[in-house]
Amino acid sequence: SLKPDNYCTIMIGHTLAKLFATVLDDYISQWAEKKHIKVKGQTGFRRNHRTNDHIFTLVAIIEEAKAKKQK
Repeated sequence: SLKPDNYCTIMIGHTLAKLFATVLDDYISQWAEKKHIKVKGQTGFRRNHRTNDHIFTLVAIIEEAKAKKQK
């Protein structure tokens, strides 16, 4: 039924908390990007960056080191 007494307030509180956390995270992330607080090498929790970028870089460094060692 549509009676408010039938709904659990915990669910509403949880949803509002998640919404607040998302908005706050977005605000702090944008602020940190504008202020250049995040290190360039940090890609795991930045927009348009992936942790796979570091894996690719690490594999390339290892392959380059192996090639130099063989010479």
